[in-house]
Amino acid sequence: MHMYAMDNNDFMPWPNWGNNYGPGWLYKPVGGRPPDPLKSNEWQYNRSGSLLEYLKQRQVYNCPLDRTNAVSG
Repeated sequence: MHMYAMDNNDFMPWPNWGNNYGPGWLYKPVGGRPPDPLKSNEWQYNRSGSLLEYLKQRQVYNCPLDRTNAVSG
């Protein structure tokens, strides 16, 4: 987050809650809701978060306590 802010005039990325206007830190909302990871036509929105450029590994978004293999959730 700090690297993002330094590269963007000390502004933090948009949040993902209540966001209908652009990419948040994690994803770009689809009609005011999170993209569905099970719909292939919405995968592009999952990969358009503001911090994705800085956090290249998908695993950093996963909770370390989550031991499931489920895609959605």
